[in-house]
Amino acid sequence: MLFLICAGCTQAIAVTDAHCFKGKKGEDLYYCSACKQKIDVAFTAETENPNLTGAIILGIIAGIVSGAIWCLVEIQANMRVGYIALGAGYLIGYAVVWGSGKKRGGSLQLISGLIALLSIVGASYFSTLYAFNKYVAGELGKDGRTLPGFVWLSPFDSDVLSAMISPMTLLIWGIGIYIAFRVPRSRKI
Repeated sequence: MLFLICAGCTQAIAVTDAHCFKGKKGEDLYYCSACKQKIDVAFTAETENPNLTGAIILGIIAGIVSGAIWCLVEIQANMRVGYIALGAGYLIGYAVVWGSGKKRGGSLQLISGLIALLSIVGASYFSTLYAFNKYVAGELGKDGRTLPGFVWLSPFDSDVLSAMISPMTLLIWGIGIYIAFRVPRSRKI
């Protein structure tokens, strides 16, 4: 009879009693039934009683911070830098997990995805608004006039939406939101 070593307790286990899983580096890990059950219990406990208030608060803070950084980078670079949405997705996802008491699960995935959506669209809106105001001020400056103040535009205006959204933008936004949604998912072995 062939024996393997349990990756959890390092005891010898028969091949017929071993549970095989892929490790982080792609290697095969073998667990005895007792160790597998302990891992299953730990992962189940990880989804129970999340602190939703903490998750929402830290998620919103991460969304505001990542959105502000994104908007500032686009203003300084004077161009669209949509790939920041990927980092925003990770930041928001991990902030939601941390704020929930290091819990995971479907409700946290929805919270994280929604906050990422609002943050990403908000950052793009403010960046577009800044670019519009800069352009109008430049055009008025040609005639010696000045912009009387910051001009606010409706985010639902078709011209604003067409300036904010392109197929590539939607793809990058979608990836960022997917990352935020995926980070707090339940783990399984």
